[in-house]
Amino acid sequence: MRRALAILVVFAAVAGALVVAGAGGEAKGRTYTVVFDNAFGLTPGVDLRIGGVKAGSIDKLDVEKGTGRALITAKVTEPGFSAFRSDARCVIRPQSLIGEYYMDCQPGQKGEVLGKKAKIPVEQTETTIPPDLVQDILSRPYRERLALIFNEFGGALASNGPNLNDAIRRAIPALNETDRVLKLLADNRAELQSLTRASATVLSQLSDRRTEVSRFVREAGNAAEASADRRADLRETIRRFPGFLSELRPTLADLGTAAREQAPALADLRASSTDLVTFFNRLGPFAESSRPALRSLGRASVTGTGAARAARPTVAQLRGLTRNSPELAKNLAIVLEHLNDRKFATEKNPASPGGDGFTGLEAILQYPYVQSQAINIFDDRGYILKLLLLANECSQYTNAESAKANPGRTKRCAGILGPNQPGVTTPDPTANGAGTQARRSGGGGDDRGDQPGDDGSRSDAGPGRSGSGGAGGDAPQSGGSDGGAPAPSPTAAPDPLGDAIDDLVPDVPVPGVPGTKEQQGSPSSDRGLLDWLLGP
Repeated sequence: MRRALAILVVFAAVAGALVVAGAGGEAKGRTYTVVFDNAFGLTPGVDLRIGGVKAGSIDKLDVEKGTGRALITAKVTEPGFSAFRSDARCVIRPQSLIGEYYMDCQPGQKGEVLGKKAKIPVEQTETTIPPDLVQDILSRPYRERLALIFNEFGGALASNGPNLNDAIRRAIPALNETDRVLKLLADNRAELQSLTRASATVLSQLSDRRTEVSRFVREAGNAAEASADRRADLRETIRRFPGFLSELRPTLADLGTAAREQAPALADLRASSTDLVTFFNRLGPFAESSRPALRSLGRASVTGTGAARAARPTVAQLRGLTRNSPELAKNLAIVLEHLNDRKFATEKNPASPGGDGFTGLEAILQYPYVQSQAINIFDDRGYILKLLLLANECSQYTNAESAKANPGRTKRCAGILGPNQPGVTTPDPTANGAGTQARRSGGGGDDRGDQPGDDGSRSDAGPGRSGSGGAGGDAPQSGGSDGGAPAPSPTAAPDPLGDAIDDLVPDVPVPGVPGTKEQQGSPSSDRGLLDWLLGP
């Protein structure tokens, strides 16, 4: 876009200049008189060119009185050309090899603008001697005639040497240029002498290394040939180069600012170069070692892609689940934080950290730890798994009452976490005597089965077996083995732990369990359910 805009601006400027020049018409219709030493080759009607472009024609030829020089009247007939100035210069040039000539002028730049019919002096004009005339003079009889002319007019020429020199210089512009070249050489002769001496040294070096010089010339020829093949691209590159420079200058300024800002970072980088070298030296072996893992990861990704696609339904379900999970997670966090807070420990324990007692999570984790330590032994021979398969006093079923009735056996067999055991060494906090007594008084008996005795043994009176005033044993209802009266049922000892369980466990019918509503139609017993679950 920027390039197109620049092209439009240039076209507009050029068009404006042409319009202004054409509208002004400064040079159109102007006539100038140009003085030459001779007007050889010119005739009325030949072209007048300004800067190589046809701008008009020659009207007439005349001779200046007193000097004998040629006066050429030229008229500018084409619009768009500037008027001649006082520093304008004109020259007669050959147009073709057949003897046609034209007058070419440069309008000048610094002098004053000339008026109509102004004269351009002979000092600002040049005449070209055509090559065919020189060749004619060198051939007979013209060279003999030239010798006669010099012999006859020798005296006149001798007295007009300066004028003859001026005429020759104007006639042959190359002489003027030669004089200027010789003057430049004379002014710089010291530098030329130094250059000559230095060139001797350079030439000796070039002679010693002529093989390299010849190779350089060959390579330069190849480079020139390649450049010639890509001349269109080179031309386009040169055309774009000014725009590139305009864009490059601010970029280089920003680059300089960045370089100045990066100086501290580069200094730190230089100080860390040793560590970086060590890092890169170690990074190579690490990268080589990691290739098998990366290949394995690539192979695993093939299987993982299928697994990921198959897991999309599950992930969608999990996404739906997580929409309502924040509230649940908050509540769970509150519960777990409270459970893991030591200040909410049930009781103080010297074995706990700080003696403040175990948290709920520590108590839960302590149980499998204690159990694993209780059944495993480790010595220098290995691990031994302990399993107690022997029946002794500690393998008997024991409740709170039997534990209190046999403190010695309780001390020998108890495996508790702390010094206190609710219902045994301390009161049972869940005991509810009123509810238990109400259940015991109702129904004329206790339907709990498997009531443990004080010695830790269990009775076989299961749910549904009738008893007199409590859980009976396996005694017959009429008569004993000795034919006597039925033995009275022993009075059941108070069971605070069982009473607490009766209050906590709901009375629900269990299909297929003896003593439930489904089978007998009588109210089911939660203790009977526990006895069924804990029984053999």
